[in-house]
Amino acid sequence: MAPFFILKYIRIDGLKGFFLGLFWLPGAACAHGFAQRYDLPVPLSLYLTGAAITVAVSFLVITLFVRHGVVLYHYPRWKLPRLFAVSLTLKKSWFFLWRSVSIFVLILTLVAGWWGVQSPFKNIVPTLVWVIWWVGFAYCSGLLGDLWSLLNPWKNSFLLFEWLFRRYLGVDSISFYVALPRWVGVWPALIFFSIFTWVELVWARSDEPSAIAMLVLTYSLLTWTGMVLFGSRQWLQSGEAFTWVFGLLSRFSLTEKDGKDQRWYLRPFGLGLLVESPVSKSLVAFVLFMLSVVTFDGFMATPFWVDLVGWAIYADSMRPALLMLQSVFGDAVAVITTLGFLAFPVLFCGIFLLCCSLMRFLAGPLSSPSRMEMAGYFVMTLIPIALAYHLAHYMSFLLIVGQYMIPLVSDPFGFGWNLFGTKHYFVDIGIVNARFVWISSVIVIVTGHIIAVFLSHVMAQRVFEYQRQVIMSQIPMLVLMVGYTMVSLWILAQPIVE
Repeated sequence: MAPFFILKYIRIDGLKGFFLGLFWLPGAACAHGFAQRYDLPVPLSLYLTGAAITVAVSFLVITLFVRHGVVLYHYPRWKLPRLFAVSLTLKKSWFFLWRSVSIFVLILTLVAGWWGVQSPFKNIVPTLVWVIWWVGFAYCSGLLGDLWSLLNPWKNSFLLFEWLFRRYLGVDSISFYVALPRWVGVWPALIFFSIFTWVELVWARSDEPSAIAMLVLTYSLLTWTGMVLFGSRQWLQSGEAFTWVFGLLSRFSLTEKDGKDQRWYLRPFGLGLLVESPVSKSLVAFVLFMLSVVTFDGFMATPFWVDLVGWAIYADSMRPALLMLQSVFGDAVAVITTLGFLAFPVLFCGIFLLCCSLMRFLAGPLSSPSRMEMAGYFVMTLIPIALAYHLAHYMSFLLIVGQYMIPLVSDPFGFGWNLFGTKHYFVDIGIVNARFVWISSVIVIVTGHIIAVFLSHVMAQRVFEYQRQVIMSQIPMLVLMVGYTMVSLWILAQPIVE
């Protein structure tokens, strides 16, 4: 998921053409693009087949060596404070510093968005929000841990407000602590996240600093209002979208915070995704939406999607609906993209629920959990796939476009400043090439699916009593994983080989 203004998949040779595409051509947002075609050393079909076979063989290996009883309710952990550098970082004074930085960045986003130069290439806001925060922070959360719990600017600013009220007005809390019904779950967070991703992928003004600042302010006011009405902890767990996005990704990461002793620990990757009971329906929908929206973003860069959009625009049967909806979304392309944006989560939910039904049937429905309980048990095992696709899809985008932060930190408002002497830094677009991106994408995608297969197998050991049930229940998941591996690599390959 990348900013609307950054790059369109086009075929223009040379450095001049690259920058024309980078700065001036409108179009669908995408995560990576190159000025030349990369010819795969072997046909794409062999890559897809090889990746599918690798995932399938991993299932056989896991079935043979991860026997029933290896449930992994407990796994090895190591205290982080044993490392001097980490211990220093986790001191209370450093926590205060990082929280202060998060509030400063929020204020900078608002001020630069409103009063800075309204060019997405001279103003720090688009790059800061879409590249560094959205793409880069997702990487950090998935690999390092739940840093968002420390750096969430809305939570930190609300805690600051409470401290000021308590200190100077003698008010213990500024929240009313209205109880949310249990059925609410994380539906509010899902609604906010869906609006955010629609803005990123579809909205034509997603590159305008003032428009971004207005959206940030609107979300800030809604979040603070939710905290006042329901309490900060309750609203963060129900309505704050990015607490859940980054929190879910961090459950894959190398670290975790123990709720009892409030210490940070190292742990093996992925094991934080194993659950002891089914997660809620709303959380199932949230995880599937995360997976679907990142896939749809990549799908928008394929020639198949371009052809589909062209057909829909000129099809007589589609014209009345497009004309009616254009007044709402701005143009026909935005209408079609919105329809695709809405269709993908529905498609993903349907496929996953069908898979859960088949798992229940093969394991024996009389002794198996219901279909929704199966979904609640196994949906978290899909997060490694979402993270792997995010890593593969946005790697070159972060490495290339992320370099624009170097000159922008010296001139965040576009006023011609040179605060840190980096204003004239020249972006190195050759830092990665299509060959590196493709090879790394294959490795990351296949690895993510293998981890998902392993977690699903261990989860099945927790759910089912007999080894035969474990193996039979995982056949539909294996088919799902193999199919999604091939689809993911096909999507990633299209902008490179087409």
